[in-house]
Amino acid sequence: MRELVQPVGWPVKITRRLEKLVDIRGGEYRKTALMFLYLFLLIASYVTIKAVRDALFLNELGAAQLPYVYILIAVLVGAVAGMYAKVSGGIGLSTLIHFTLLVVIVSLFGFWWVLPHQWPWLYYALYIWASLVGILTTTQCWLLANHMFNAREAKRLFGVIGAGAILGGITGGILTAGMVSFLGTEAMLLVSAVGYLLCSGLVALIGRVPVSLGQGTPHGSEPTVVHSESSSTHESILGPLRTSRHLRTLAAIIGLTVLVSTLVDFQFKAIASESFPTKDALTAFMGTFMASLSALSFVLQLFFTGRILKSLGLGLALIFLPVGLLLGSLAIAVAPGLISGIIVKLSDGTFRYSINKAGIELLYLPVPWDVKKRTKAFIDTVVDRVARGLGGVILLVATGLLALSVAQISLISISLLSLWIFLTIITQKEYLNSLRRALHRKQVDLTSTVLTLTEPGTVEILTRSLLRSNEAGALYILNLLEGADMTPYVPALQEVVQRGSSEVRAKAVRVLAETSHPDLIPWMTEMVRDTETGIQVEAIRFVCKHSTQPKVHIEGWLADPDPRIASAAIVCVMNDAGEGMRAKIKPMLTAMVRDRGQRGVERRREAAKALGWITPYSASHDDLILLLQDDAVEVVRDAVKSAGRIQKVECVPQLVRLLHRKEIRDEVRAALVRFGPSILPTLANFLENELEPMEVRRILPGIIGQIGTGEAVEILQRYLDEADTQLRYQTLKALNKLRARDPVIMPDTDLTHNRLINEIRCHYELLLMVHDPSFAGDGPGTRLLRKALQERLDHNLEIIFRLLGLLFSIKDVHNAYVGLKATDAQIRANAVEFLDTLLPSNLKQYLIPIIDERSLETALEGGPKFFSLTWSSQEELLMQLIQGTDPWLKTCAVYVVGERNISSLVDQLRYALQEPPPMVRETARLALERMGRVGT
Repeated sequence: MRELVQPVGWPVKITRRLEKLVDIRGGEYRKTALMFLYLFLLIASYVTIKAVRDALFLNELGAAQLPYVYILIAVLVGAVAGMYAKVSGGIGLSTLIHFTLLVVIVSLFGFWWVLPHQWPWLYYALYIWASLVGILTTTQCWLLANHMFNAREAKRLFGVIGAGAILGGITGGILTAGMVSFLGTEAMLLVSAVGYLLCSGLVALIGRVPVSLGQGTPHGSEPTVVHSESSSTHESILGPLRTSRHLRTLAAIIGLTVLVSTLVDFQFKAIASESFPTKDALTAFMGTFMASLSALSFVLQLFFTGRILKSLGLGLALIFLPVGLLLGSLAIAVAPGLISGIIVKLSDGTFRYSINKAGIELLYLPVPWDVKKRTKAFIDTVVDRVARGLGGVILLVATGLLALSVAQISLISISLLSLWIFLTIITQKEYLNSLRRALHRKQVDLTSTVLTLTEPGTVEILTRSLLRSNEAGALYILNLLEGADMTPYVPALQEVVQRGSSEVRAKAVRVLAETSHPDLIPWMTEMVRDTETGIQVEAIRFVCKHSTQPKVHIEGWLADPDPRIASAAIVCVMNDAGEGMRAKIKPMLTAMVRDRGQRGVERRREAAKALGWITPYSASHDDLILLLQDDAVEVVRDAVKSAGRIQKVECVPQLVRLLHRKEIRDEVRAALVRFGPSILPTLANFLENELEPMEVRRILPGIIGQIGTGEAVEILQRYLDEADTQLRYQTLKALNKLRARDPVIMPDTDLTHNRLINEIRCHYELLLMVHDPSFAGDGPGTRLLRKALQERLDHNLEIIFRLLGLLFSIKDVHNAYVGLKATDAQIRANAVEFLDTLLPSNLKQYLIPIIDERSLETALEGGPKFFSLTWSSQEELLMQLIQGTDPWLKTCAVYVVGERNISSLVDQLRYALQEPPPMVRETARLALERMGRVGT
C-alpha cells in the first residue's frame, strides 16, 4: 500500500513489479539474491566438472567401462555418506561448507596436476569424485537455505532460488563449450575451482545475514549438521513399505526411474563418444548439450509444469517422462545415432527434473511426516543406489555376456518402461486414497511444494475437507494452502469466511489476501466492515494494493465514523505508508486512546486492538502501556492481547503487575508466553523480588515453564528450596511440565536430590503428627488440625513424586503415582513393586515404607530412625507447627491452643499476631480472647 499513499520513484516501481512477479518481500532481497548466486555458481562449476569428467572418461577408457563406474558409485556413495555423517556431526554448517569447498578446490588443482600422466585409474577416480561432489555440495546448499528461510518464506522463494540452479547449468554448459577450445579440457577444472572459490566467499556473506525468526535453529546461532543415530531399526523403515501399497508403488516408480536413466545415460554417452573422437570436441559437445538441457528444463519448469499439473492432473503428468523415454528408446532401436541419443537424453533430463519431480513430490504429500522422514531417506538413497548398481550389472551382462549393441539395449529399456507406465496409471488412485486418509488424520506434510496443490484431484479433496472440517481441521488445511496458488480455492475460502469461527475466518482472509486477483476487490471491500481487526486490516491492504484509486479508499476509511473501520485503516497507514503520512495519522490514534467521551470505551478498545497490528518500528506504543492501565477491564483485555501480539518488552512489567486481576489473568499469561525466552531475565527479577505480591510471584513459575529453554530451568530450580510452600509447588509443577515436553531437560541433580530428601523428611514428620496420640481428641479444632495434616500429607506425597519425575522417567513416575492412588489393591501393590525395582537403594529405603500401606508401623518408626524426629509433649508439637512455614497448619495449631487453653503457648500466640497472613493473625486474636489473655 505504500506506493498508493506517497510519491513513488522508479526504484520503488521496479521493486513492486519484482514483488508481484516472484513475491519477494521487504527484508528478503539480500539473502534471496545471495542464495540464488550461491546455487548458480555451484551448479555452473559442477556442470563444467561433469563435462570434463565425461569427456575424459569416454575418450580415454570408452563407454564399455561405464557399467563398472555406475556400480562403484552406487557402492561408494553410501560408504562416503556414512563417513561424512560421522565427521560432520555437531560441526557448524558454515564451517563444514567452507571446509568442503576447500577440499573440492584443492582436489581440482590436484586432478589438473596429475591428469597429464593419463593413468587409467585417475579417470575412474575423477568420475566417482565428481558424483560425490555434486551430491555433497548441493545438499549443503539446501541445508543452508533451510536455515536462512522460515517455512512461509521457503514456500515463496525456493522456486526463485532453484531457478539459480537451472541458470547455472545453462551458464556452465555455455562457458565450457566456449572456453575449452583455447584452454583445453583439463584446464576447465581450474575454471571450476574459481567458481567454488567464489561460492566460499558467498557463504561468508550469507553468514552475516540475519536469520528469519521462527526457524528451528535459535536466532543468531550457527546451525550444525547433527547426525544422531536413529532409534528406529530397519524394521521401522521397511514396515511402512510392506504395509502401504502407495509407498511400495512410489518406491518402485523411483527405482525404475533411476534404472532406466542409467541405461539411457550409457546409450547417450556411448553414441556421443563415437560421434566426437577428440576429448576437446567431446567436452565442447557435453557443455553445449548440458546448457541446452538446462535451458529446456528452465522453460518447461517455468511455463509448463504448473499448467500441466493443474490441467492434466497427477496421473498424466507422471506419464510424460516414461513416454518421452519410450519414444527416445524406440528411436535408438530403429535408427541409432546422435540425434536419437540426444532425443532420449533430453527426455530424461527435461521431464525428470521438472514435471516428473513435481509429480513425485506430490505422491509424498499424503505420507505422514514421521513415516516420510524415515522412508523418503531410504527411498532416495538405498533405492536409488540399488537401482543404479542394478543398472550397471544389467549393462555388464548386456554388453558382455549377451553382446548387445547400443541399439539393442533399448529393448531392455522398453520392457522396463512398459512396467513403469503401468505403475504410473494405478498410482493415481492410491494417491487420492492416501490423501483422503492423511487429511482425516491431519498428517499431510505442510513443507511439501505448493505447486502440486493445484493438481485437480488434490483441489477437489482439499476443498471438500475445508468446507466440512471442524475448526482444527479447517486451520490445518489453511496452513497447508498458505502461499499456494489460490485460484481454484477462492470460492471455498470465501464460503469459509462467511460461516467459520473467528480464527478460521481471519486465517482464510489472510490466505486470500496473499493472492493477486483484482476480481476480489468488491468482496474484500465488504470485508472491511467485518468485526475482526485482522480481517479488516488484510482486506484494506488488499484493496489498496489492487485498486486503481487506493488513496480515495484509504481516506474514506480513515474518516469513517465507525471506530472499527477507522482504526483498521490507521493500522494499514502506520505499517505501510511513508514517515510523513504516519506523522499525520498518529494524532488520530492518540485521540482514540485518550477519548473519555460518550463512546470513549468503544474507541479505546478499537485503539487497543489496532496497536496489536502496528509493527513496533511504526509507532512508539506508549499508548499501549497507557491502555494497559485503563479503568475499563474490556479495554485492558484487548490491550493485553495486543501486547502479546507485538511483543514489545516495555509492556512486560505492566503485564506482570496485571496478573493479580483474576478476570484477565488467562489473557495476561498467554501474552507473556508469546514473548518467548527474551523476557525470562525480567520474569526472574519479578520472581526474586520479595516486595512483589506473593499472589503474582506464585503465578510466574508456570509462565516461565511454558516459555521453556535451559535458561527457564536454571531460573526455576533456584526456587526448589523456597520457603513458601505454594511458590515451591508451582515451581516444581512448572519443571515437571517442562520435562514432560522435553525429556532431555534435567535440573541440577544434586539440588533435586537434596530437595527430595527434605520432602521425604517432611512426610515422615507429617505422618507422625497425624498419628500422634495428642490429637486423638474430638474437639472441632483438633478434628480440623487432623484433617489439615492429612491433606498436607497427601499433597506432600504428590510433591515427592514430582521431584522423582525430575530424576527418573517422568512417564514411569507418573504411572506409578496413579497406581498408588488407585482403589484396586493389586494395582497399588504393583506400583510399589515397580518403584522398589526402579529406585536406587539410597532412596527406596526412605520411600518404600511410606508408600507401602501394609507397613504403617514401619513407616512410623522411620521418622525417628532416619531423621531423628521426636517431640516430648503436645505443647512442643503445636509450637513446631506455629513456627512452621505453612499458613494453614499454623492457623489450625493456633486454634487448638485456644481451644485447649494451653497457657504455656501464650507467647507463641502473641507472636502469631504479627504474622503476615490475615487468617493467622485473626485466629490468634480469637484464641487469646478465648483464653482471657488479651492485653495481659
